[in-house]
Amino acid sequence: MKAKINNLGQCSIDSLKIRIETTHLKSYNKELNKTIVSYDLKNIESGNLEEIEDIFKQKKNRYQLDGFSLYASIVENVTVGLNRKADCLMLLINSKQLAERYFEGITLNTLPVIFNLVKSLNILDCDYDTFLNSSPTDIDFKKDYELELDEYKELIDGCDLMTKESNKSHFGNNVFREKTNYGIQWSKRETTKFLQAPFTKIYHKGFEFITSGKDKGSKEFADRYLSHLDFSNVLRIETQVKNKHHLNRLKIGLNDFTLIELLSLSEENKDKILSKAINSHLSKRTKSLTFKNKSNLTPSNQMHLNSLLGLIYDAKFSFKRASNLLLNNIENDSSKSLKKKLLIELYNDHIKDTNYDVKSSKVESILDGIGWF
Repeated sequence: MKAKINNLGQCSIDSLKIRIETTHLKSYNKELNKTIVSYDLKNIESGNLEEIEDIFKQKKNRYQLDGFSLYASIVENVTVGLNRKADCLMLLINSKQLAERYFEGITLNTLPVIFNLVKSLNILDCDYDTFLNSSPTDIDFKKDYELELDEYKELIDGCDLMTKESNKSHFGNNVFREKTNYGIQWSKRETTKFLQAPFTKIYHKGFEFITSGKDKGSKEFADRYLSHLDFSNVLRIETQVKNKHHLNRLKIGLNDFTLIELLSLSEENKDKILSKAINSHLSKRTKSLTFKNKSNLTPSNQMHLNSLLGLIYDAKFSFKRASNLLLNNIENDSSKSLKKKLLIELYNDHIKDTNYDVKSSKVESILDGIGWF
């Protein structure tokens, strides 16, 4: 019998970049100098993030390990203070580098695993305090939850329905309903509008870990390190905090903006990061019709439900045939789409063989956990 994941519902860091001034290191692998990134990274704070990311991807050095990778590079002329620049070693670190402790995320308790890994690869030599006082950017905060697939799909449909309307490319959402990729994403990692619309997504870890790497999954990693865990119904919500300016605007009590300060954040402040992200993309939860139970149905929706019940149980229609009949002659595509979503929700919640009270409470508890208000 596989073990349950212990830290569900706890916020931690999934991945980030850190940079350390080379003068603060005892030594580093001089092979990294062969692919120096010659670019003024003051733009990490305010400039063309997509261009910076492209440059780093071209120049970084990949250390391929058993089921995961680690990336490092030397970057010239980084703005590290007022009127001061320095060459820095930059590392991309992530939870996969924790191997069996993957679901714990990067915390003060797990960071030594990554520090020892980096040193064992001879990428750098420094004391642990120097590593802890590195400067973080591109920080992905995450929370994991467990939810049955039909309930998870309801969660995604509800978030899709409640996404704030916008015709701007960095707002709005993309919903993925593929066999191996089911979830929802808001904004893009490369957005320069991260203060107003941070990159945020909800996706299914169970699907990711049964999908091979050639299909953009992580099956090989899961088979190697997580085979003892039951991740089949695990979902993840994740959001990215881009840089110091972004961290400052979140007002979570940071002063030095170092890695140790980031990892020392209270649970309350980490939850605030996720809450601010999700609420930047979703309309107020109090307006949502998606998760109301039958007793709270509006008169109009009760009439829709009664119509479905009559067609399915009395006229012996299939749900598809019943919904097609009820949607017939609605010419406005937007209105028709909204009504179709409503009929599907009513069917799933009140007609299909579902324990709605249990399902609703599970979904609502996750919405509470991610701080959607």
